[in-house]
Amino acid sequence: MKYEALVGHLFVVGGRTISSPPPGALVQVAPKRAHRTREQDTLFVLVTPAGQTNAKAEFYEKLAALAAETYFNSRLGITGALRELANTLNQRIQQINQQQSADYRAGLLALVKRSEEVYVMRCGTTLCASFNDSTYSTFPLDPDMLNILPLGARSEPSAEFTHYDLTPNDLFVLGDASVSAISDKVLQEAVKIGNIEACLDKLEASVERQAFATIIQFVSDEVPQASIEAPPVAAPSAPEPTPFTEDVAPVELVASEEPVPDLTPEGAAPFLLETPTAEVPPFSMEATVDSELETDADSPSDPSIEEAAETPIESPTPRRKRRAERQATAEAPPPARQSLPKALAVGLLLLVSNILKGISNFLNAILNRLLPEPAPGQSQNTLIPMNIVALVAVIIPALVGVVVVGLALSNRDTTLFEELRVEAINAKTEADTLEASSDAAPKDKRNAWLEVRNWAERARRENPNSVEVRDIILEAQRYIDSYDRIIRVPITLIREFGNNADLRGPMVAPNGQDIYVLDRNRSQVYRTVVDSSGARLIESEETPIIERGRAINNEIVSNVIDLEWITTSGAVNSNALLALDDNGLLITYHGTFGAGALQLQIPADWNRPEAIALWGPNFYVLDAGANQIWRFRPEEGFFQLPPEEYFTGGNAPNLSAAVDMGIDEDGSIYILFNNGTISKFVGGEPATFSIDPQKAPVDGITSGRSLFLSTDPRAYALYIADQNNDAVYQISLGGTVNLGYRPTDLLDDAFDKVSGVYVNAQPPGKVYVLSDNALYYLPKEP
Repeated sequence: MKYEALVGHLFVVGGRTISSPPPGALVQVAPKRAHRTREQDTLFVLVTPAGQTNAKAEFYEKLAALAAETYFNSRLGITGALRELANTLNQRIQQINQQQSADYRAGLLALVKRSEEVYVMRCGTTLCASFNDSTYSTFPLDPDMLNILPLGARSEPSAEFTHYDLTPNDLFVLGDASVSAISDKVLQEAVKIGNIEACLDKLEASVERQAFATIIQFVSDEVPQASIEAPPVAAPSAPEPTPFTEDVAPVELVASEEPVPDLTPEGAAPFLLETPTAEVPPFSMEATVDSELETDADSPSDPSIEEAAETPIESPTPRRKRRAERQATAEAPPPARQSLPKALAVGLLLLVSNILKGISNFLNAILNRLLPEPAPGQSQNTLIPMNIVALVAVIIPALVGVVVVGLALSNRDTTLFEELRVEAINAKTEADTLEASSDAAPKDKRNAWLEVRNWAERARRENPNSVEVRDIILEAQRYIDSYDRIIRVPITLIREFGNNADLRGPMVAPNGQDIYVLDRNRSQVYRTVVDSSGARLIESEETPIIERGRAINNEIVSNVIDLEWITTSGAVNSNALLALDDNGLLITYHGTFGAGALQLQIPADWNRPEAIALWGPNFYVLDAGANQIWRFRPEEGFFQLPPEEYFTGGNAPNLSAAVDMGIDEDGSIYILFNNGTISKFVGGEPATFSIDPQKAPVDGITSGRSLFLSTDPRAYALYIADQNNDAVYQISLGGTVNLGYRPTDLLDDAFDKVSGVYVNAQPPGKVYVLSDNALYYLPKEP
């Protein structure tokens, strides 16, 4: 479905509404010279005032133009390009602040429409209110999360992302801090109106002295609507704006020579922004100001904002009305259920009847062909040949034999299910008796319920529709969960990767939205972007950001073994994803600067690296083949010296079965082995660590695939992916198994091949789990 966008603007200065768009508002379709990945994109930008120092209108106009230029020149994915846009604007603002000894800040909302999807990024105290698919929502969802740092506040911008699937007549309001302050009730009423003019009126009546907002409505020719006019994007001389689609040429609005509202405090230094937009006309887009703005000397003066003259808003033209009718489909009532013996008897009789009817029809057809009826008046003197008689005598017993064998096989299937069902019921009776006994050991009770589940699952394979067998499985699983210290939590599938994947990680960036996953089988690292809730996919990049065989800084990537996040110096980039291949190539990936590589000086004993970790400024590599942990210390900002041995003096343990490691705040190292055991070392020497059997699953942790050590005080614990138990366990550093996670659905096998876990303890708490070829989200608390 093709969509057009109708755009309106709200621009209030000093309590007066200005008919022109806000100076930081911009709409840009893909220029002719845009990269092919941008050909379907339309960008909507709103740069808003923030902080204590206001700037001239030119400040916001040029930042908006720079945002469009940066986005359409980027070769990254949508969210990557938006992040690059935010970085560019942030750096430009900081550059201006340094040159002018100023303290400018800016909020930002950027919306990208591609095909039938919309992506939104926000920085600073800004809000996106939407009526999408007949549902009202705000971004961010939680009003307490509204305030994030504006652009210019620090070296790296704070940005949040979200994603929407478009439906006809969806309406989005992009607003500054003043719009954010409007009550949720009023915002909801405004966006639900479904009419840009009425929405603007509602918002205008609710703001006070200053407001920047852009209202966008996406309409489709395939869905008839009543005509609704959007406030003009360009000059008021064209009262009916031309909707733009993906097929029209780039729109370039030229600034008029009339003055724009001056938002600079009196006496402040003028804003100087060197931008290449003048050299790249397709990317240059400045709002047209079409009414003369004069200072009102009689109105109360604002120390930071020069009030613009009151200018009436042009009356909009009608738009097409949205179709409200939706077809309802009535569900047929479910058929009455028959008892199992009755259903089997009826089915058997029908089967026999159909088979006999088929045999009869077949024989009649043969006889009619061999012995046709004589013509009228002609006598029948034909004799039946003996070979025909012999053939019929052979066919009939053969057909009867087929029927008998078929019935026997059908009866066998029914009999097998009944036998397995009876075994499951008998096993459940024994388990119930054992469960009621105070003398029985917990392990014996768990094994009894495992036996129940085994028989019931075999019966269910013979008859998947048996409700009785399903209930037996569920009851058995509940008892098994209690002995395994399991809590059931809802899981959300975020993304699936290629078949036969061996997934490791995941690693989540500090922004909580970029998730990196390693597929060891293919030696590829993928980036996935989720929204601020952590549970909704925004973008999944299909092209690996790191992969075997790729050249980075003239170095060829080999088999990537593990991922970390580095915030200190030592590698090519800091505040970046860190990866290591089996040849000692240290790789970083930064969302802005891309990939970098540094070849470590690996020792002669380097054998089979399995895992990496960081503690303080040092970098650690678990080498299972060498029974050693190699420690690299930075020198002049890089890990350029040969490593030290963590285990010295012949005290190295047997690490041949080690699979992962983590380091706590005190520098203690925890090593996970493939049988689920954990060993602790301090300063290269063994330290005491054991799992309390009274506070652990009855059978213990029986396998280990990965270990994540959270040093966040809110979740200070070890998290183990235990594939044998189909669970992720949380273990305190004292050895208590606090709980294990499994999916809410007791029959869900999503964790059968669990291989990785990451915990983000920042409220409300998020857990990401890798299993088989998929990435899942689940809440930290049930």
